[in-house]
Amino acid sequence: MNIFFLMPKANDDMERLRDTLQRKHPGHTIEHLRSVKKLSQRLHQLSDKPDLILLAFPEIDMLRKVLPLTRLLHPHRVVIILPDREQETLHLAHRLRPRYVTDFDSEWHQLAAVLSRMIDIYSRPGRQ
Repeated sequence: MNIFFLMPKANDDMERLRDTLQRKHPGHTIEHLRSVKKLSQRLHQLSDKPDLILLAFPEIDMLRKVLPLTRLLHPHRVVIILPDREQETLHLAHRLRPRYVTDFDSEWHQLAAVLSRMIDIYSRPGRQ
């Protein structure tokens, strides 16, 4: 299973989350992307399509920069971490059709549990 993890700024919690996922799911590839441009380039490549995309938006401006990629993201399972729970932010995030939405102030163990469950379910043989 290929996982894209868009996280532009270093964040201890996000690093721990990524490390936890790698430890719990060692056979899966977690590719850390630091820019929307790099995410776009990777989504346009024909090989190594992601099975799961985790988008961490430390600010709403970055969420706005990803919106033009909406059509490229729709075929994929997307999980979003938002900077806040403001109505505008949530509205914009849902345009990306995420499977799960949380924010930076939420409990990290819940997000880790959701991601682990998704990896377990979607990495089963024959699962699309």
